[in-house]
Amino acid sequence: MKQIKITIGGTEYPYQETMGAMLAFKRETGLDITQVAPEDTENNLKYMYQVVKHTCKVTGREFKMTFEEFVDNFHSLEYSRLLLDIADQVSDFQKGAAPKKK
Repeated sequence: MKQIKITIGGTEYPYQETMGAMLAFKRETGLDITQVAPEDTENNLKYMYQVVKHTCKVTGREFKMTFEEFVDNFHSLEYSRLLLDIADQVSDFQKGAAPKKK
């Protein structure tokens, strides 16, 4: 599987969905990510924020943006590209591709 990256405000960050991000999202919103509809942009952005924040945490990368700073610097075209990358990763996983280890 390819490593997903996300560009926020001109800086590239790693994007790897972790259980920590899912738990943080649930604690913030009361929702499991599986309950969030694709058209629920606000909650999807909240989840993406947690994913970037927690991926940076586990990879030792600094990430100090607030949620508001994150969304203010997250271009809509980058959002669309990220959704396509996630869909490709899910498709690869469903085809039996094992995740790449770092």
